[in-house]
Formats: sequence, structure tokens, C-alpha cells
Amino acid sequence: MKNNSAWNSQLIFMSTAFVLLFTVSVFAEEKYTTTVFPIGELFEPLVADPKEPQFSVGFHKANSSGRLGRFNAAVVSYGEHFGLIRWQENSTNSWQLSVVGAVFAQFNMDAHSKDLINADYTIGLSSTHHDGEASYRLRVLHQSTHLGDEFLLSASAPDRINYSLEAMDFTAAYQWSNYRIYGGAGYLLNVEPTSLDRVAIQLGTDFHSSSYTLGNGYMTGGIDLSAYQGDDWKTNTTVKLGLEFGRPGSGSRRIRIMLEGYDGKVPFGQFYDVSIKSYGITTYLLF
Repeated sequence: MKNNSAWNSQLIFMSTAFVLLFTVSVFAEEKYTTTVFPIGELFEPLVADPKEPQFSVGFHKANSSGRLGRFNAAVVSYGEHFGLIRWQENSTNSWQLSVVGAVFAQFNMDAHSKDLINADYTIGLSSTHHDGEASYRLRVLHQSTHLGDEFLLSASAPDRINYSLEAMDFTAAYQWSNYRIYGGAGYLLNVEPTSLDRVAIQLGTDFHSSSYTLGNGYMTGGIDLSAYQGDDWKTNTTVKLGLEFGRPGSGSRRIRIMLEGYDGKVPFGQFYDVSIKSYGITTYLLF
């Protein structure tokens, strides 16, 4: 009988191959126009998802369970989708294969050395499809998590866990006027600690105004709800509301300034079993 490690490796390989074949199979259709290194994404990034790959920096006030307690946090992310190839039938029907990568880091601003608490490194493949008002995204991702040196030496440091995972997720979205609703599910193909349950679900909505709200800014916001099998399906809630400056749409340079709130289990790294409530302001640089 094959051991779990060998089986997980084969499962990850097959899932990655599926994403590639799922997208590349469209290339066989002569009716599609091919673009190498296309600009923008067919599936617009989710506004309120705390783990959406993008460039951002924010300042949040957090109140958490366990040793973390209350603290002021700087929350930073660096991430993007890089389009490899796009197949387009017409203006409303396209497929794309992209590389996706991101870093999500949190700093304790109350500590003397502004301690890096946690950093998640993510890399993977994304297959997206846009068909009229509907869009779809299928991803295979790897995540590796690391704690900061200063934080490990502090009194609030937890027992270190070698936390890493490979996951597949699928999300479907539908645009209705200025609103977009979405839903999806994810599955951990391989995870350490191995005792963690594997299934997650996600629902939410985005909003983008079609006219200027303040100066040259467009009102934008979103609500994201997620739940995990390992947490007895308790809901994690993210709410964001703010202004976006620049020409709307993926592939355009924009700045988004958001007021944010979160209530649920920590969405980052080794603190998956820690409850946290936080609120603050974040600036996003979108491309």
C-alpha cells in the first residue's frame, strides 16, 4: 500500500496537471485568438478576501485570543497574477492561464523591534474563464508559513508548528449591475499538521459604483464569508468599504483606500486556531 506522502504528491501532481489541461484544451479550438502575456485578469480579484494576492499596506487594531492578545498591527501583502496565455473567442468569452504568487506578513507595532509575527508565502497556477456576466477561477496553490525571529524570542511566541499546505479551490462569480456575488470551495490536497481537516467554503459580494462618489474616487466595498471543516463551520467575516481612484478594471493602475473589519479565526499561518477581531485602514495598489 502506498504511504500518505506518496499519495499526496501524486494528488498534487494530478491536480496541477488538471488545471493546465483544463485551460490548454481550449487552445485546440481554432476559433480562439491567442495572446501571450496578456494584461489583466479575467476573474477580478475579490475585494474582501483577506488572502487575495495583491499589493497592500494597512494599520489595524487587533484583539485576539491566546498569547497574542491586544496589539496594533501593520498588515502587508505583496502579490499579483501574471498572465501567461489567453484564448479569446470574442469580447465576452475568454480563457486564461496565469501564475499567481503572494506574501502576506503581519507586524506587531507595539513591540520594541516592530516584530514580524508571521509571513505566508504563496505560489501557484490559476485558470480563469470569463463568459458574459459570469466568471470562474480554478487554482492550485502552495503555501509555506514562517514566524519572525524577534517574535520567536518574545514572551508571546507560540510553540512553532511546521505549517505548510497545497490546496485546490474553485470560485464562481456573477456580475449584476454594480454588484458581484461569488461562491466557492477549497480542498487541502496536502497539509502539515496532517490532523487538520481539508474542506473550506467561501461566499461573498463585491460592490463598485459606476460614478464618482468623492472627488475622482469610486465607492467600492465587499463582504467575504468563509468557513472551515476543522472549525466546525464557524463563519469568518471580512467587511471592507472605501474609495478607488483610477480607471476601473483589471489591467489598469488604481489605488484603493479601505476601512476594514474582521471577525473570526486568524486567516494567516500558524495561528489558524486563534480567534481575532480587528479593524483598521488599508491602502491597495492595483495593476
